[in-house]
Amino acid sequence: MKQIQKNANRLLLLVNQLMDFRKLEHGAMQLKLSNLNVAIFISEQIDSFSELLNKHELTISYSNNYYGNDLWVDVDLMSKVMFNLLSNAIKHSPKGGKIQLTSNVEEYCVIFSLKDCGEGISPENQSKVFDPFFQIGNGNKNEMFGSGIGLNLVRYVVNLHSGKIWLESTPGQGTTFFIRLPLGKDHYNSSNVIYTDQAITHTLKVEKNSVLSVDPEYHQEMPEESDNRLRILVVEDDEDMRQYIVSKLSKLYSVQEAPNGKKAIEIAKEQMPDLIVSDIMMPVMDGLELCRTVKNDMTLAHIPVVLLTAKSLEEHIKDGYQALADDYILKPFNAQILLAKIESLIKNREKLRNIFCQKLGTTEVPVREITVEDPFMKKLVELITENAQNPDLSMEVLYNKLGMSRTQFFRKIKAISDLSPNKLILNIRMKMAVEKLQAGGMTIAEVAYEVGFSDPAYFSKVFKSVFNQTPTEYIKNIGK
Repeated sequence: MKQIQKNANRLLLLVNQLMDFRKLEHGAMQLKLSNLNVAIFISEQIDSFSELLNKHELTISYSNNYYGNDLWVDVDLMSKVMFNLLSNAIKHSPKGGKIQLTSNVEEYCVIFSLKDCGEGISPENQSKVFDPFFQIGNGNKNEMFGSGIGLNLVRYVVNLHSGKIWLESTPGQGTTFFIRLPLGKDHYNSSNVIYTDQAITHTLKVEKNSVLSVDPEYHQEMPEESDNRLRILVVEDDEDMRQYIVSKLSKLYSVQEAPNGKKAIEIAKEQMPDLIVSDIMMPVMDGLELCRTVKNDMTLAHIPVVLLTAKSLEEHIKDGYQALADDYILKPFNAQILLAKIESLIKNREKLRNIFCQKLGTTEVPVREITVEDPFMKKLVELITENAQNPDLSMEVLYNKLGMSRTQFFRKIKAISDLSPNKLILNIRMKMAVEKLQAGGMTIAEVAYEVGFSDPAYFSKVFKSVFNQTPTEYIKNIGK
């Protein structure tokens, strides 16, 4: 119900902005002017965002240098101006950042400035941000300035007050919006205004579950190590959709979350999930790029990826499969279908693990055929083969050479083979021993030394535990 209310409020805000936009376009907007106490007005606007600021761990500093009583505005419309500017500043400022708001007097005008600490806007886009329906970025939703209505509405309102709005921005150093409003009443057209004796107290409240409660930077809480269920990583920038998917999966799986592909890659490398479910249209890194990155990364390539999208055209589906996605689901989707696809992919991955383990336990299969075409396992087999003679070959040596942490190494091997690293290394050494025994020309002791055993008797004991026959028995059975 909260999600329904939140999305209804979001839709209501857009509808109201569109209605205001049309009124302004046709000159049908009448100003209800009142004398504005600047300090109280700005303080109320900031207070209305207090919960959202706390949630995002942001602070706003406000410096007021105008204490007069000769600024006349439509408080209702000016509240919408500040709402849009403040919400944009919060949305695009990172955790722990500081937003700066000031009001000064200059040449019989009040000048407001609002500076965020975000990524800034490129020079080629700075002149376009106030255009109707213009969105900065590559079409990803929730990127930069939303629907493209808000800032255009802001400019209309400022122009109605005979004011001026502009911005200054340096990529990587944030963006500052400036509004200059003239003092007094002489600049207004008397036929289009109504004067009120008292300021309209209208502040757009921003509650915990309001239209803006979307984290600019998502803070992931990792599951407890005691949760032994399979891990699913859900990647979706829309908070409501993400929580819906999580609610459907969390009954069966240990679910982790990420708001974009970049964050998902960080979590995947650390936690090694069993499967990834990702939206395609996201800021920072979209689902297609995420999928390509996963499939081209030696440590992650084994993880199945399911892509979700509202785009149903054939070329978009083709893009998903070209990015090596394991499956593709169109929105809106049936949750049971998603669960069935996840179960199918995980079972298929389990079959591959079983095949791998069966090959490790069969003497007829050479080392080169047990990698299941996984780049990580191929590299691991090469490293073990190259260093097989070293009796001190350890897991630490291997995961360091592979550029992985100990945890990543263990989870990767577990995901592919369902064996412990020591057991896997031992089995590969045994397979190498089989190849050398088949080739002939070497004694059992020499084979033992070649695969890293300093004690031939112990080598024979291990060989028998793996293949249910001693090396001597195996040699006798060759060719039978």
